[in-house]
Amino acid sequence: SDPFAVAVIAGSAADDARGETGVRKNTLKPVWREHFDLACAKDEDDPHGQRLEVIVKDKGVTGSRVMGKVNLHLHPLLSDRKVHRNWYPLLEAGDKEQTQ
Repeated sequence: SDPFAVAVIAGSAADDARGETGVRKNTLKPVWREHFDLACAKDEDDPHGQRLEVIVKDKGVTGSRVMGKVNLHLHPLLSDRKVHRNWYPLLEAGDKEQTQ
C-alpha cells in the first residue's frame, strides 16, 4: 500500500479547513510527522459539535481508495491547548460511523 491521510474539519467548505499528508510508499505502518493549521469556526450554538475527520487512503495508479477513517470531537482536543498524541482505531468504509 501507498497510504496518505486527509484531515478535514467536517462540514467546512473553507480551503484552509483541509490538510493532506505526503504518500508513504509500500507500507502498512505509515508514520507521518506532519502538522497542519486547520481553520475551524467558533460555533456559539454548539461548541462541542465540530469534528475533525481523518481519512486514510491508498494511492493507486488510477486514483485512491479509502482504507479507513476516524472522526474526533474538536472540543477535547482544543480545550487544553496541548499537543495530543493518541492512537485511534480506523473505521472501515462500511462500518457504522462513530465519533471519538
